[in-house]
Amino acid sequence: ALDYLTKALVVHERLGNIRNIMLAKYYLGGTLHDMNNNQAALPYLEEALRIASAQNMHSALPEGYGILADTYQALGNSAAAVQTLKSYTALKD
Repeated sequence: ALDYLTKALVVHERLGNIRNIMLAKYYLGGTLHDMNNNQAALPYLEEALRIASAQNMHSALPEGYGILADTYQALGNSAAAVQTLKSYTALKD
């Protein structure tokens, strides 16, 4: 899965498709998180959420913040996890 997602990201970046770049980064980060490779997942998730926020893709934000909070927690960064959970809760409600 990682190979296909990485190839898809390259194609979307070449095409300049912002929405699909965000989705590819989100799925790469989520997959890496599911594989307990949280250090590698972190930059993909952070960038995906940055893009989603900047492009007003609000439907992608709640679940993304939840996964990002879990990733921070797995890395031992409780302060960032709590702050991210606050964002997640605010968007979810």
